[in-house]
Amino acid sequence: EIRLSLVGSEMCIRDRWFQLQITEEPKEDARSRLPFEDRGTTGKALKVGWWNVRGILEPAKLKEIVQHMERHSILLLLLTETHTKESDQFCYEGYSVFHSADEVKNEKGDWTQCFTGVAAMIHPKLRRAVTKVTAIDGRMMRLDISTHRQPTTVIVTYAPHNERDEPTKDSFWDRLDEECAKTQAHRQLIVVGDLNTETDHRKAGEEAILGIHTTAAMTTARQSQGGNEEEDNDGEEYHSNNRHRTIRLCKAHKLCFPQSFSPTPDNHRITHRPPTTHRGTPWSVLTHRHIDHILCRQVHKGGVRKVRSHPKDDFNSDHYLTTAEVLLQLQHPPKQPAAPKRFCRDCPGEDTKTVSYTHLTLPTKRIVE
Repeated sequence: EIRLSLVGSEMCIRDRWFQLQITEEPKEDARSRLPFEDRGTTGKALKVGWWNVRGILEPAKLKEIVQHMERHSILLLLLTETHTKESDQFCYEGYSVFHSADEVKNEKGDWTQCFTGVAAMIHPKLRRAVTKVTAIDGRMMRLDISTHRQPTTVIVTYAPHNERDEPTKDSFWDRLDEECAKTQAHRQLIVVGDLNTETDHRKAGEEAILGIHTTAAMTTARQSQGGNEEEDNDGEEYHSNNRHRTIRLCKAHKLCFPQSFSPTPDNHRITHRPPTTHRGTPWSVLTHRHIDHILCRQVHKGGVRKVRSHPKDDFNSDHYLTTAEVLLQLQHPPKQPAAPKRFCRDCPGEDTKTVSYTHLTLPTKRIVE
């Protein structure tokens, strides 16, 4: 009787487990009801990098860039100020390279160096997901990426400095505004590159664009040392600088600086050092700046995380490599069905057995050694 009771209790436990694990409907995941920016680590992270390389025409410089991509596991690297003279595309060590240049010729018909140019280096794993690459000019390029969640548009930019003439700056920012306006609302928009813009103190009305983690302390330190920072006024000089133009672009298309909403050490926030300093020089709030940025839609700011620069990477440029993780789920072509497996059985004879698969049924014979 005791044995029967133990066997009966064990069967009850098994039945209860089967009822809980098999027959009951799965509970809804609480994260599926949250908006995209609050879902945490759901989805796959695409490692994106951007870098002002100060030209790629030097010998072995492209080889060094590939080594940095492999070291940081970057699938998409966006380069600015490449100094290329004409738009081109080629393959280098398996990476797809796309160039966009101004393509200006002199009176003799030769290409003229404009000291601009942007490029994109795409990893072989990402190449199938990139559906379109548009070379606009020497300061802008557009990439369309196919994803499961929603299509993504990446615009690579190289903005003119504040010291450049007004027509050059007006032409660039007007063209960037047109490219952002052409992007449909359901697409995820990412603007990345060398914007030559410093995100200093957040002003009233900019709460949705800038977070609390900005370079305000660095800007304050330079102003206290007598730096030539532009004053916070409403004059013509302020409205013509890149900061005001960037904020105006963000307000028009509901963009934001996602890196300003998460804490990051200042030594991994700076992206530019003075050209007079040497590589490896300790950074200082008085000299180093944060002018290379990434912009995204305000509803997708939670999908851009771990934005940081890498000052220790040795490279012939006064800018630092900056990387970020973008939560995307790439959409690749469907995979081909796997070939049926063949089994070796120890039983004698040439008896034919049938092995059934999902959409395939065919006979397999014993393998004779």
